[in-house]
Amino acid sequence: MAFGPFFLIMLRILRTSLIALGCIALVFLLLGFTDIPYYAYHSLGTSHATLKESPRAIVLLGGSGMPSPEGLMRCYHAYANARLYPKARIIIAHPRHPVDSIGLYQSYLMAHELIIRGVDSLRISYEAEGNSTHTQA
Repeated sequence: MAFGPFFLIMLRILRTSLIALGCIALVFLLLGFTDIPYYAYHSLGTSHATLKESPRAIVLLGGSGMPSPEGLMRCYHAYANARLYPKARIIIAHPRHPVDSIGLYQSYLMAHELIIRGVDSLRISYEAEGNSTHTQA
């Protein structure tokens, strides 16, 4: 059975395409074992991350509450930014609990963490209306 020239050309194109895709897949597989994809992705969000003017407010989102490792890290970074921008207000955005005052208590714990690090308590205000990150922001 003889194949026509069109079929042989298509077979050659298919073979070349599969070899090229295999080489690309091999390169991606090898890159997966390096730090190159992480740093490429990381640079997308931090390439021009400088402020043009000082912020007027620093928003500290409640997250998983206080005391927790995440809450302490949020407080630490809020404190570090409060030191960098001494005129910025600090807004602690933590939702109220519908039954009791757990959210308010956790907000006070976050404020206490900032105060013991040296942040003036007059700079701190509270926002308890938001129930998600979007509504808190």
